[in-house]
Amino acid sequence: MTPERGLAYVVPFHTDAARLHRTVDLLRAGRERHGIAEVLLCHNGPALPAEVEARLARQLDPSFERLLHVDTAGVGAGYRLGIENARAASIVLSASDLPFGFTDVEAWREAEGRAGGPIPFAIGSKGHPRSRLHGRPFSRRVATLAFLWLRRAFLGRLTPLDSQGTFLGERSLFSALAREAPSDDWVFTLELATAWTRRTGERATEVPVTLVEEAGDSSVSLASDGLRLLRGLARVRAGRGAG
Repeated sequence: MTPERGLAYVVPFHTDAARLHRTVDLLRAGRERHGIAEVLLCHNGPALPAEVEARLARQLDPSFERLLHVDTAGVGAGYRLGIENARAASIVLSASDLPFGFTDVEAWREAEGRAGGPIPFAIGSKGHPRSRLHGRPFSRRVATLAFLWLRRAFLGRLTPLDSQGTFLGERSLFSALAREAPSDDWVFTLELATAWTRRTGERATEVPVTLVEEAGDSSVSLASDGLRLLRGLARVRAGRGAG
């Protein structure tokens, strides 16, 4: 699969370099079946310790995987770095532990088949009614609903059910939308979805995923994370960086 025809997997990471070894193995195993042309491991924040970077680099196949770095911390900075460096026709903005496996890509392709053509912008969404969320703590479910209500209160009914899932779509489109998404943190993906809505007047296509999480309490805080969300929503609604 040549980069120009396949998928580019953008995998941001900050301090979780150890889990990437398993992630790289999974992506290699799914390379042919899912048309993965390249993997971009996008480290964001202070430079990795030399021994950690060297150990990771030794595992990589330079013809398939690249290790990139940006000094700015934040998942948005990692996503932007990957979008800027991708060569493949389509992009998957994923996470360092591939929380959905390949169920997001499979659901995206199935949705394109039903639509009879390409879907240029999609979200692998935990909020989709057909998503399966095994072992998801009750507190995380409450937070998800509360944050969805806040997004709709600020941005209206076209806000996505899940703005923190995986994002899948055409590289050229992501490059254009990224110019309208100035945030370096997790608000970046919400800005992508909002920029898409501004351009088309439609909510992003959301496809179901299977998420497996360990049982237990959630680290999500309705107070502190809710405040961060309010600040981010205020920036998005004000149209910061809009084209």
